[in-house]
Amino acid sequence: MENKTIQKGVSLVKKHIFEDIILQNALNFTKEVVEIFGDLLNKGMNITELAARIKELTDKLGREAIEAIIEELDRIIKEDKRRKEKWVVERKDKKRLTTVLGDIEYERTYYVNSQIKSPKIFKL
Repeated sequence: MENKTIQKGVSLVKKHIFEDIILQNALNFTKEVVEIFGDLLNKGMNITELAARIKELTDKLGREAIEAIIEELDRIIKEDKRRKEKWVVERKDKKRLTTVLGDIEYERTYYVNSQIKSPKIFKL
């Protein structure tokens, strides 16, 4: 799976780690859909219950994908050689976003410009 738009210098090993996270989420999703199907066959449920369970599952998958993407973007910025020339890590804060999929929690890295006396903060 090669993506030519990925920033040069991004480690292929770390790119594969990101892909592994996404694939693991997809495998977990598939396993849970099979479990829902088993519940449908063994316990029975109406279409409303089925739809609610599938929606809950797809929302969770979406949240996990967004969290993985945000974390990967943060890592790419942190490792970028151009960023390191002028910007240094100041801190990492935990953040929460409320989305249509539910709350998404992630860590965001803040940077300060090392070449300015009164630093300004750059954030992802």
